[in-house]
Amino acid sequence: VCMFMQQFCGINVIAYYSSTIFKNSGFTTRDSLIASWGFGMLNWVFAVPAFFMIDRFGRRTLLLFAFPFMSAFLLMAGFAFWIPEDNRDARVGVIALGIYLFTIVYSSSEGPVPFTYAAEAASLKVRDVTMSTATAVCWFFNFILSLTWPSLLKAFKSQGAFGWYAAWNMIGFFLVLWLLPETKGLT
Repeated sequence: VCMFMQQFCGINVIAYYSSTIFKNSGFTTRDSLIASWGFGMLNWVFAVPAFFMIDRFGRRTLLLFAFPFMSAFLLMAGFAFWIPEDNRDARVGVIALGIYLFTIVYSSSEGPVPFTYAAEAASLKVRDVTMSTATAVCWFFNFILSLTWPSLLKAFKSQGAFGWYAAWNMIGFFLVLWLLPETKGLT
């Protein structure tokens, strides 16, 4: 569940296609590259709070907190594509803000938590197999995501494509709520 949702929350769509997303929102080529760099820096910097929060609040709590916010921020970014292009500053500002807030929440929760869960889910005897399987699931869905984004964007426009991943974030919330126990402090 965690490894699947790590991809289907939509993070790598933004990571792989951020320059194009920013360019389609109205940024110049140069500004879209700078905005993509900003996305990468936020992804890196906000992994640090997870280091401090994961044992304090617990893995499950971080995920349950993150998924609704990630969903809302993706909807914010996607729906901002409806802002008319003649209001360029508002349009690019809201899209960038939605993507950046999504990234901050992701990096502090859904980014590192799946690997912690996978490492804690099995005994040491089979941990290597468990981690290998979890990582394979993660990369398989990463592959699916990277292949399907262009056709999803073409079929549903930016609003629908971002909405698709926003919906998956809400599904992820319920999957975590119903299926994942807390592993904090357990042997």
